[in-house]
Amino acid sequence: KRTIFVLKKVDRAEASLYNPSRIREILEGRLFPMKALGYYAVVTGRGTKDESIESIKEYEANFFKTSRLFREGALRLEQMTTENMSKAVSERFWRMVKDSVEQEADTYRAIRYNLETEWKNTYPHLREMDRDELFDKARNDILDNLVSLSKISTATWEKSIRDLLWKKLQVYVFEKIFEPSQQQTNLGAYQTMVDVLLRDWSQHELPNACVEAGWEVLYEQLEQAVKSAERSPGYDHIFDRLKRDVIQQTRSRHQWDSKATNRLRVIQNTTLEDHTVHTKAQWDAAVNFLEDALYARMKEVDQTISELRGPGVLARWFYWTSLTNEQKKRVATIDEILQIMASQQRPESEMSADDVTTVRRNLAGRKITVSNKFIRKTYAPLIQQLNLARAMSTCQYCRRSFYYYQQGFMGPLAEDPDAFSRIEDEAVGSGSLPSHDFLVGEEMALDAPAASMAAHSRRHDGKGQKLRTTTAANEGASTTVAAPAASNLAVVSAGSTTNTDYIDCREVVLFSRLLRMIEATSNSLRQQIVNDEIRRMEQLVKTVLNEISENPLTLNQLITGKRVQLAEDLKRTRHIQEKLEEFIAALNSSD
Repeated sequence: KRTIFVLKKVDRAEASLYNPSRIREILEGRLFPMKALGYYAVVTGRGTKDESIESIKEYEANFFKTSRLFREGALRLEQMTTENMSKAVSERFWRMVKDSVEQEADTYRAIRYNLETEWKNTYPHLREMDRDELFDKARNDILDNLVSLSKISTATWEKSIRDLLWKKLQVYVFEKIFEPSQQQTNLGAYQTMVDVLLRDWSQHELPNACVEAGWEVLYEQLEQAVKSAERSPGYDHIFDRLKRDVIQQTRSRHQWDSKATNRLRVIQNTTLEDHTVHTKAQWDAAVNFLEDALYARMKEVDQTISELRGPGVLARWFYWTSLTNEQKKRVATIDEILQIMASQQRPESEMSADDVTTVRRNLAGRKITVSNKFIRKTYAPLIQQLNLARAMSTCQYCRRSFYYYQQGFMGPLAEDPDAFSRIEDEAVGSGSLPSHDFLVGEEMALDAPAASMAAHSRRHDGKGQKLRTTTAANEGASTTVAAPAASNLAVVSAGSTTNTDYIDCREVVLFSRLLRMIEATSNSLRQQIVNDEIRRMEQLVKTVLNEISENPLTLNQLITGKRVQLAEDLKRTRHIQEKLEEFIAALNSSD
């Protein structure tokens, strides 16, 4: 089917042996029955090495013109010359190519039909989209999510930033500022210490921590926008992996504007240096802020103490557990420490060496051996609980004391035992205060945690919150330190003419400064996010998307699945079939 018979050197055959019938039988396929597609006679030149192609063709043409074989009918015209032989080879070749291409086109037509049928049965409501089309759609979706950030209200931005700021800052505020300053009984020394701590904080860690909080809020809002889009009707989850990768890469590359830290530092220094609470609204906001912060901190400390003590009686009975040896030592140590704390008017933040020795000896008498480090570690959360209880008691009193603070009456009251009654009557008469008695004197000797927790519960009753001093798993194991009257509360007894304590509500003033700093910082960060950072983040997102689109391997990993593969197979099959049909049309036109 593919053979063409070629008889060469016909010129020599004619010169050496003349037998026209024999040559005719050869060219007709009778002498050598090879079943060839054609029989041709050619002359390949005179046989010299220096002959060119043109001279060979000229010699061949001249030979057949004068050949006796041609004149006597041994050779037909279409069987002579290399040119006719080449035409025959070419025609046969392209005929074979055409047959093969048509067969391949039929094969791909069948494959395409099967793939289209599978798509219609599997994804009847979806348009066929290959990987590139899906990437373009995902790109638009991601950029639309970025646009949705500009629609977020100012209040939402600032609330999110405030909440995260306080979550990040509260540990530092309590451990580095609030609790150390609690040991200062003198108001001047307290204010000096707080000012120094706040100034050092605002010059170093605070601006960077705030920028980090703003950065986290920005990407939290972006992730919320993406999740909100996922809940919308018709959302295509095939983009999830790509979106996560784009957000992750953008987040790792995004650097906040370096000038923002310096701007925040100036704003925070200015705000923290203002010691004055200017309005009743600011005072109430500071009191609520302080109360919420103290309550949250008290819960953490109570949880720590509960973990040290181990499960209570109810928990041990309900869960069939028992105290470990270390927990038994903790319980005994706590009992000894509480006795010492009850005998002191103002326990120190660090347990003295004499007190540590006393506790260790008392425990040794009970055949319990503990180290000094063990005792001090147990003492730390107990003194924290006591200081927090004092502060919560102060907070309840200071809630109604803005009038006295504003009039400058937060000073010594020893000279006039009736000052409170007179000032209160004047305030009630002017409408500045409600007409109910203040908690003074012996009333302030209530169990501080219980009183403050109850007050906090009353303030949050409208929200349906239920507050507890210990976790449910440790019922019966709670440790409550009964706080003496707070040192910064006036203790006015009947008939008393001297008093060394005074009312200053120093914690409220401190938290008012912190609250104003947080609000100013939230406002500044919100402006930076809306005006600058969203735009910079959008540029980074576009850069990441361009890099992904230029890397086929990454794109194949991020947009994958049966649906994508089926669409890709359909696209490739259609493309091959179209090219084959174009080739067939070109072959037919050449015929």
